[in-house]
Amino acid sequence: MAATEAVASADSAQRQAVDDAVHQAFGDHYAIGNIRFSSSPDGDSGTVMASLPVGFVQVNWPERNEITASLDMSDSGKPSGFPVPGAPAHVTSSEQATQVATKYAQKHFPWGVPQTRVKASAVGDNASLGWLVSWRRYHNDVLMPMRLDVQIDRSGHVSQLSTRQAPDVAVPPVRVNNKKTAELAMNAVPGCRKVDVGDLFAMRTESKWQAVWRVVVTCKDSTTLMNINATSGAIETKEKNSSRG
Repeated sequence: MAATEAVASADSAQRQAVDDAVHQAFGDHYAIGNIRFSSSPDGDSGTVMASLPVGFVQVNWPERNEITASLDMSDSGKPSGFPVPGAPAHVTSSEQATQVATKYAQKHFPWGVPQTRVKASAVGDNASLGWLVSWRRYHNDVLMPMRLDVQIDRSGHVSQLSTRQAPDVAVPPVRVNNKKTAELAMNAVPGCRKVDVGDLFAMRTESKWQAVWRVVVTCKDSTTLMNINATSGAIETKEKNSSRG
């Protein structure tokens, strides 16, 4: 039988962790409701979850460096996101959404803005749900572990949030380029039709950080996802998924 997560009442330290996260993200704007802890099978780690009047907030435990929030669960029909002071009443472009998200991030998560690349992506048909504004940091074109994603809805409110506060890491030199990585991937899954090599990113392998290529190999009846070490060419992880219905 597969192990399942257990959900129980949060203890005092876990309650403080999610309380801190809510106040960091939204100040005193929302009352915090029920707080629960969902533990992993080992029982020592998991997620602290707090209900809000219009959604929820989650914090990873015990690290407490990742916050996830969703604020679009109001059934009143009114905007339920977190208002950003100075935001326009109607956000009509990715540029406006980026300006609003940046103003919010600089106040609530200032660590996520400096020396990063920012990108805004439409959410929903014709950006009906707004734009997801994402900050990422790169060193020598290697994606670092930090993450900051803020979704701004059409009303200029924060509707979704995902953060990971993490220091930059050092990785060994990149010696396997994009073309060689594609060759290694095709050799690992012979007979397939297509290979897509994505970005370089920093990945922890055992106790060390490595630069890794994210690769997708498409076959007739399946796709294989691989992470290939950009220094040694070794396949760090490999996962095959059937594409049959």
